[in-house]
Amino acid sequence: ELIYSSEHPTYDLYRRAADASRPAEPLLTGGYDRYTGRASPDGQLFAYVHSEPTSGSELWTVPLDGKAAPTRYLANGFNLAHPAISPDGRWIAYDSDEAGRVEVYVQSFPDPKVKRWKISPSYGSELRVVPAPGTSQTCSACGHRDPESRPGCGRVFACTACGHQAHADH
Repeated sequence: ELIYSSEHPTYDLYRRAADASRPAEPLLTGGYDRYTGRASPDGQLFAYVHSEPTSGSELWTVPLDGKAAPTRYLANGFNLAHPAISPDGRWIAYDSDEAGRVEVYVQSFPDPKVKRWKISPSYGSELRVVPAPGTSQTCSACGHRDPESRPGCGRVFACTACGHQAHADH
């Protein structure tokens, strides 16, 4: 299934089958702009941005089964964007301009009051969750994956294919 934003005259959320076997149907419409985020890994919940002129951009979630109303997850008066629910469903990552520049934060989910931290060291946007296995063995320069590129799980990464060297955890 695909979920996308389309302007009619505000940005609303629509859904449709990826193979176009069903026509597009409204997911959330009317009022203020709504921009896409990401579905939870189990496909049951969709996180999105709800933008209101007086309060900035807020993070909301909506069950995709249509049985419950959307729920506000976080509103802090700043512009929030690009929400992504973690693979285990316990965290939401998002962008915020609260530091005077865009940074990436991770916050507990579904209760945002449990824990929060900034994960981007200086500026950041649009976090992507990737499977952890093998990431410390994959070259950022050429994409080659080899356990021998990080011998003994040390701090030095040296690609066996192209020779690129870097700190293993960067």
